[in-house]
Amino acid sequence: AASILAKDPGMRTWRSWISGILATASRATRATARRGTSTRSGGSGRSRSTGAASRPSRRSATEPRASSGSAPQSRESPQAGKSPQAGRAALGRGGEALAAAWLEAKGYRVLERNYRRPWGEADIVAEDPRGTRVIVEVRSRGGTGANLAALESIDERKQGQLRRLARGMLAEAGEPFDLRIDAITVGTGGSGRPEVLSHVVNAVEDA
Repeated sequence: AASILAKDPGMRTWRSWISGILATASRATRATARRGTSTRSGGSGRSRSTGAASRPSRRSATEPRASSGSAPQSRESPQAGKSPQAGRAALGRGGEALAAAWLEAKGYRVLERNYRRPWGEADIVAEDPRGTRVIVEVRSRGGTGANLAALESIDERKQGQLRRLARGMLAEAGEPFDLRIDAITVGTGGSGRPEVLSHVVNAVEDA
């Protein structure tokens, strides 16, 4: 074969052409391999970077993020949510308890609290030291002028209800007995604490 190639110039040219094609193909293969390695390395880095940027944070997925400059929300205490009606009811119950204790300290005997019958209601039914039955209307007020405001709240309508209550109590007993209607006012005195401000005997006449 060597002698043939040496004698035939055409064969030598053909061999050189084939060798050149193979060398070019080899270089192209190596260059492609290098580009593929570089592309995979760079693509992996871009993929990691893109993935990190597109992944939502745990905070944003679960709760809204407060805008800058917005004031933090305050947490109100349970007392702050109380309605005015609930506050007045609590004041009334406290005033009735204070009035009952005050009467007992004065020698009265408390027979019943929160008296309820079809003919009416009474805060306290008591008996004074002389044996007279007493319907006690308790009025609790706060602030300046509490005593006057409490007494003025026992208007004509309320007085009529108390008289009807007294008649019902007498009818229930089936026999006459001494009965009167008193009023006790509770408010904030000079001590700054709730206290009995006045006890009006026979606050409602013609019982």
